Amino acid sequence: TNFDYYLPRLLTGLCFNELFGACDDSPLGHGRPRAVTPPVSWRQLGRHVRQCREAGMGFNLLLNPVCLGGREQSVRLEQQLRSTFARALELGVTATTVAHPWLMALARDTPLRIRVSVFVGITTVEQARCWEALGAHILALDTHVVCRDLRRIQRLATATHAAVELPVNIGCLLRCPLARPH
Repeated sequence: TNFDYYLPRLLTGLCFNELFGACDDSPLGHGRPRAVTPPVSWRQLGRHVRQCREAGMGFNLLLNPVCLGGREQSVRLEQQLRSTFARALELGVTATTVAHPWLMALARDTPLRIRVSVFVGITTVEQARCWEALGAHILALDTHVVCRDLRRIQRLATATHAAVELPVNIGCLLRCPLARPH
């Protein structure tokens, strides 16, 4: 979401399950450059989550850095994240997106639906089964490798009980050589 006040209302009646976004004071990144994301407080997030719920959609809190730089050993960071999850639940957040196994373990302790981020790059049945075993409800498949391979998408979709999704709004060219740095 761009946190536009009218966006949830404009999407009412269309086939949207949820919007996703993050708060400015999240203890972790959320996969979007600061230059293109609006500053969002917890209060603004709460208002937007309510608007989404009123429009019949859920809201997905992004906590999806791929690397934590060894900070996953930090008791302080764990406490911050548990507090973040608790606050998100109080606001009515329904899901979270993660890209790190340690974050998956923390998210499993909540009632949130857990999506594995497209940043993970799931391309194989083994990867899909691994993330499902870690607790994923939804697997976002790699858009650069899997994107038009219908047989592979079907294999991945039938290999686990987790739902699979293929984001279709990635702005890169097919097989873009710079996809990961983008």
